[in-house]
Amino acid sequence: MRRASTTTTLLALLAPLTSMAALACSEPEGDSGTDEAIATVDGGNSTEDSTTSAGTSAGTTDTDTDSGTTAGTDDAGTTSTDAETTNADTESSEESSGGSPLEACPEGLAGTLPNLDGVSFQLVATPPDDGYAEGFQILEGPVWIGGALHLSHIAGGGPPPKSRLLRLDGGALVEILATAGSNGLALGNQGELVAARHEDGSVSTYTLDDLAAPPTPWVSEYEGVRFNSPNDLVISSADVLYFTDPDWQSPNPNPQAAERAYYVLPGQGAVAFAPEVQKPNGIVLSLDEGTVYVAGTNGVFAYPVNADGSTGAGSQVNGIFGGGFDGMTKDCAGNLYLTTSGQVLVVTPAEQIHGQLSLPEVTNVAFGGPDMTTLYATTLNQVGVYAAELDIPGFPY
Repeated sequence: MRRASTTTTLLALLAPLTSMAALACSEPEGDSGTDEAIATVDGGNSTEDSTTSAGTSAGTTDTDTDSGTTAGTDDAGTTSTDAETTNADTESSEESSGGSPLEACPEGLAGTLPNLDGVSFQLVATPPDDGYAEGFQILEGPVWIGGALHLSHIAGGGPPPKSRLLRLDGGALVEILATAGSNGLALGNQGELVAARHEDGSVSTYTLDDLAAPPTPWVSEYEGVRFNSPNDLVISSADVLYFTDPDWQSPNPNPQAAERAYYVLPGQGAVAFAPEVQKPNGIVLSLDEGTVYVAGTNGVFAYPVNADGSTGAGSQVNGIFGGGFDGMTKDCAGNLYLTTSGQVLVVTPAEQIHGQLSLPEVTNVAFGGPDMTTLYATTLNQVGVYAAELDIPGFPY
């Protein structure tokens, strides 16, 4: 379907990465101070196996509900920047016309692992205290776009619950769209903001400089029926859309008979895949886009991506056990960052756990900042945007 566009583009947002090859091999600055709002690294770097991964059951880690009356571990991540950096990044982004994240990543990072020693998440901002929330709150869908972090603020009501768009300006979150109805967010290949919307069951695009305009649906139904509550999404460099559709923020009763993941080839309708995944949630492509990972309450599953963007038969990723997996992202070396059970697991391209960063009730993660080396994270209940400085640049959602 036709998709909205904006002058902000993916290549420009990641253009600073081309100068980051040297930084990727250096020691991270890290954050030495901690307070009650800071979560520290859980064990730093590690080569632990499944016994140190997210070993909690789905019942104890996934607290979403389909009615919108209780908080849920949805996928989300975050990013921050000061006003001067925001303006500078926005100006530079207007000078380019697009490109894939892989093209923008610096060369020579293959096999590089992030140094997690001394790295911790620190609280950056909380939602405006303006009475918007009704009961539970979730921050979700962080995406670095237009030189700033954008995210969804799900805040009760419904079902489906209401949701608005927030932007991180300096150290404050400000409302930029009051009626987004969104969860996961992504950056499209033409620089547009792409949203998984539980409000109307669609994946739709927004023009960043005209958010008040109605969004353009990319896909809105499967077999003639609206989706339950599109949750998380990822877009390939060939413009293939992959997204998950659990029932966490679904209308009651659920429109769809099952909770599924889908892919959408250019110009075509949605095709269901990943039937093994229970309550599919987080979704991410590998660095070479040859594998799509889907996470749910019963683990993380990998599916080969065919040349046309369709998917083959999948299997569960060995060594990553437990439940309640939420949002995911990746860095420019191909390491994955998975949120689950109050921590962010760092997983190598060989699907081995490298280490973990602790953050209670974390929902999603994304890279941002002027060098794309800041890992932002979002949380639920005691909602906030957190940030940790790493030594490898990563992807904006």
